[in-house]
Amino acid sequence: MSNENNQEFYEEEVEGGGGNFLKAIVLISIVGFAAIVFLQENAVLNNQQILTPEEVGDELVLSISSLSTDAQFYVYNAEDVKIYFFAVIGSDNEVHIAFDACDLCYPEKKGYSQNNIEIICNNCGNRFSINGIGTENLQGGCWPGHLPVTVANGEVHIKISDVVLKKYMFE
Repeated sequence: MSNENNQEFYEEEVEGGGGNFLKAIVLISIVGFAAIVFLQENAVLNNQQILTPEEVGDELVLSISSLSTDAQFYVYNAEDVKIYFFAVIGSDNEVHIAFDACDLCYPEKKGYSQNNIEIICNNCGNRFSINGIGTENLQGGCWPGHLPVTVANGEVHIKISDVVLKKYMFE
């Protein structure tokens, strides 16, 4: 094949095959984007479904009877920013609630997971006693972010204004 024929062959392959390649890239991008949207809409975090708390006036309300020793993750949407927190019953039979982020690791957006009676940072690997959440994590730092709550009449009440204070961690 002469150089001229090689050039024509190359140009045909690039024009014909290149178009198909571009179409494949676009299709893969669309499918990937659709998968991301699907996962966000069918919220799953750490292989667990994310729940939406009941909103009553200026509070979020959780029924204690719906909580267990397995951490349940919740999301509150504040001005298109999804703010995550979790609730769990400790070995002390108390309700423990915290943001799914800490003051140090929040930029990584990895949150926490549970292993028995500990909550583990999915970024740095630090482990925290569930029973210490709500009592030992009051000052910030490397702890699941403190979220003030009130427990009364079988319900946990969380002020929306307290949730929104940590919105920057989830932006």
